[in-house]
Amino acid sequence: MFHLQFILQNIHFTLHVLAAFVFFAVFWLHFDAWLTKKTTQDLIKIFGFFSVSISFIASAVSLEQSLLPQVVFGHVFVEILAIVLRLVGYVLIMVGLILDPLQKKPDYSKIKSEFITLSFTLPQTLPLLPQLMVPFLSLIISGLYWRRATSGLERHLKPISFGFFVLSLFEALSLVSLLRNTLQVSLFNLAAPFGPVWIAEHVSLLIALLVIGKWVFHYLIRRIQTQLFMLFTTFIMMIFLITTVTFTTLLLQNLSSDALQHLESDVAVLQYIIDSKKAELLADAEVVAQNSQIQQAVQAKDSKKLSEITTSILLAKKQNSLVVLSQEGQVLARAEDPERIGDSLSEDVLVKQALQGQAVSSVIVKNGIVTPEVIIRSATPIQSEKGIIGTAVVSSVIDNTFVDGVKAATGLDAAVYAGDTRSATTFVTEDGKSRAIGISEKHPEITDTVLTKGEHFVGPLKVLNVTYLAAFTPLQDREGKTIGMLFVGKEQRTLLETAARSVEFTFIVSAILLVFSVIPAFVVARNLTYQMK
Repeated sequence: MFHLQFILQNIHFTLHVLAAFVFFAVFWLHFDAWLTKKTTQDLIKIFGFFSVSISFIASAVSLEQSLLPQVVFGHVFVEILAIVLRLVGYVLIMVGLILDPLQKKPDYSKIKSEFITLSFTLPQTLPLLPQLMVPFLSLIISGLYWRRATSGLERHLKPISFGFFVLSLFEALSLVSLLRNTLQVSLFNLAAPFGPVWIAEHVSLLIALLVIGKWVFHYLIRRIQTQLFMLFTTFIMMIFLITTVTFTTLLLQNLSSDALQHLESDVAVLQYIIDSKKAELLADAEVVAQNSQIQQAVQAKDSKKLSEITTSILLAKKQNSLVVLSQEGQVLARAEDPERIGDSLSEDVLVKQALQGQAVSSVIVKNGIVTPEVIIRSATPIQSEKGIIGTAVVSSVIDNTFVDGVKAATGLDAAVYAGDTRSATTFVTEDGKSRAIGISEKHPEITDTVLTKGEHFVGPLKVLNVTYLAAFTPLQDREGKTIGMLFVGKEQRTLLETAARSVEFTFIVSAILLVFSVIPAFVVARNLTYQMK
């Protein structure tokens, strides 16, 4: 979808540049005719077609707001400029056609008094929005050309009449963009950028260009200088279009590839943060184990004293759990819940290793009240001169606060999965209050790559109906078994805006160079024609 939007945006640019070129050709046709017969009505039409041509250049460089909310010259400014130029152009063409007398049919000379002329008057009350006038004026021009083709001798104007009729359909469909701020989902989907109406709008523009372009080039090829001029202009335009589309495509691919590579590095950083947290907890556990007061209380199995000491340590270290065990694995003190003692943790893998003299730290998954919890747990032996007398176990839950810190430091959304279930995340549900936890990741490619194969995954992912560029890495315990996943991601829209900014500058520069390239094309064509004579 991401690449498709940019493909469609390039189609938009290409079609509007072609429209500018076609109307420039019509302008040149009338200008060439005006040089031999200088009439006011032809001069008015010349300025009209030129204004329409420039208006399509302005609309060509305008990116959809879904790609880039804030453009260089301002999205509204570019739209207003295109509309004003289009309005001025259509009005001038319409006035020129009305002033230009019909070439009357000879058969109608006897019934001259019965001749019915078509008149077009603007309504007294025009809409406030100038956009609403554009299709209306285009339709009037179509009618005026049709009048000249049917009521007079200029039957060759029927194609351009049909072309302006289809163009009025294009202008009418473009008005649907005014509905993009609606709160009705069905209307928004209909009027959305790159939606069905958007596609119909550009298809109608293409049809109009084909009709008008075929008509105008049929006349332009009659003179050698005009042929050379249009040939050079067409060649230059194709070079600019191919270069622009190729550059924007490669730019998008490079930006997307770089973003995914950075995300893969960022998710590795998240793994590093967890490893650092494991080392921190292990150090805290060793501090507890080396506390002489705790050692004495463990030897005496004084749970009351152990509870007082461990509670103060737990508050100071800001961990979730601190448990002191006897040599047999019996709980002597539980700082977070002083009343719950006496149970045995002798079957815990980390406790077993600590009682054998190893200081260990690992990530485990434990069932929680709402969703499974991912916990970092460290255990270290408590020793005296007689040997190992107990174990200190420190635990910390990887919760929403943890991933919030990651987002604050990196600007990326993050999530921790227990298995395939999201246990902590920066994602907030639609109500804006609760976290989107307890949701299973059902994307088969992700679960198979990360959970089954234990490999990294990078690519697009939809979260809460928003498309993200995402990176996943397996979360493994001490034995190397994959018990969950780590995720970091950024909204694809941010990359979209970065790419769109460069694409916008490319469109603007290409359009400006294309306009100025007309001058050397004309000079070369004129000189070649002079030499051939």
